[in-house]
Amino acid sequence: MKKIILLALFAFSPLAASATEPPAAQSPLLGITLFFEADGALAKETANIPRDKLVENEMKSSMDRLAAGSATLEPVLAKSVKLETVFLGADRIAYLNFNENFVADHPGGITQEIITLAGVCQTVFSNFDVDGIRLLAKGKEIKSVAGHVDIESAISRAQCDRFLQYRKE
Repeated sequence: MKKIILLALFAFSPLAASATEPPAAQSPLLGITLFFEADGALAKETANIPRDKLVENEMKSSMDRLAAGSATLEPVLAKSVKLETVFLGADRIAYLNFNENFVADHPGGITQEIITLAGVCQTVFSNFDVDGIRLLAKGKEIKSVAGHVDIESAISRAQCDRFLQYRKE
């Protein structure tokens, strides 16, 4: 009889209940990989952003974090650059709509343009499952960030990987 009572007490105890509860909710933070410039090439840095039910909000947070810069690496975006909106097309293309400073405050030059594109693209492709990226400024499609690299169509993973191969001499 004592065994039955002990089993019944254990079955209804808080300890027993916690053993059958579902796992805790997801962490409020999401670990991401950001890409900054280091000696003319890209270097990875990890960071945390808030988790969100919408991947678009997580993409926005990752670009905000990229624009905020790194303590040890060179920026790929001007601090004045803000990602205003993100939307995902049915074609699995991420449309990143930056403010006008994305183009207006870019330092120019082919090298810096490639570094900027590679940093943005690698950050998105490394953290989110999309097939391509379209870059916009103030809701308008842009032909180029600084006049050297044609980005009138979506940037694919393969194109982004080619940007990574570029290195300042």
